[in-house]
Order: sequence, then structure tokens, then C-alpha cells
Amino acid sequence: MMTDRYGEVKHLAVQMGLNLGFMEVMIEGDALAIVKKLHANHDDRSVISAYTIDSKSLSANYNRCVFVHTSRKENGLTHLLDSEGICKGETTYMVEGVPPFATSEVEKDMWWTDPSD
Repeated sequence: MMTDRYGEVKHLAVQMGLNLGFMEVMIEGDALAIVKKLHANHDDRSVISAYTIDSKSLSANYNRCVFVHTSRKENGLTHLLDSEGICKGETTYMVEGVPPFATSEVEKDMWWTDPSD
């Protein structure tokens, strides 16, 4: 099930940030249902509840951890990496770089960035 994989990917992203020693993170994704579950204050009884409960618990170890929904139009790179990873059964994390297949998408996403920020 696709939702299971998205939940697992978000959980792995939370864990990886801690492993790398990050104290503040913003975890983006285009799966709105997952982001809503991570923001919910009630018990999650869905098939991905183990991932959401653990992700919430792990996120408390950060000084700041934000889960953000990003539309595919605004962040094609996130969608491309998620889609490629799910199709290949892999997880991709970027630290100061992107895989070669994603460079054109990075250029498109840069268009949405306000240079005055």
C-alpha cells in the first residue's frame, strides 16, 4: 500500500535527522494524509499508526521539528524523489547534493524561491 511506504519514509527521515545530529528540521512531503496524521493530537488507528506514533515520539528529541505538506507543483523535487524511491524500493536523502536524475527538477523548484529570503 502506497500510504504505508510514505509513512515509513517520513519515519526514516525523522530518525536520520537525529542520527546526523540535526537539532532543527523541516520534513516536507506531498502526502497530505501523512502530514495530517503527524499533526493530529488524537490516537492514530490507521495501518501506518506505528510509523506516525514513533515519528511523533522521535520528533520530541529535536529543538524544532516541523512536518510540512508541499504541493507537487511547488516542490517537484520532493515528489520526484518520493516517487523514484517508492518505485525502486529505496529511500533517498540529500545532504548538499541531488541525484543526477533530479537536477532539472531542482532548477524548476528554484523558480519558486524568493531570492529576498
